[in-house]
Amino acid sequence: MDPVISATNAGDALEKAAKHAAEISLLLTDVTMPGMNGFELGREINNRHPSMKVIYTSGYTADRVALRDENDVEFWRRAAQAP
Repeated sequence: MDPVISATNAGDALEKAAKHAAEISLLLTDVTMPGMNGFELGREINNRHPSMKVIYTSGYTADRVALRDENDVEFWRRAAQAP
């Protein structure tokens, strides 16, 4: 089983992905984050891990998230926000 790598923000995720020697198979990320959005994060990590799949999630509905420029996007709307 692959380990789960948890990150607190996009910069933390990029740093941990760069240090992770094995292939990363899946990235689950929020679309809207400060500094770097989830699409940018997915592209950056995918450069080093080309077989990685990405699932994008958001508290916003898909029509409120700019999906039009993204190809082959898997988008999950969160049912509830964290307290």
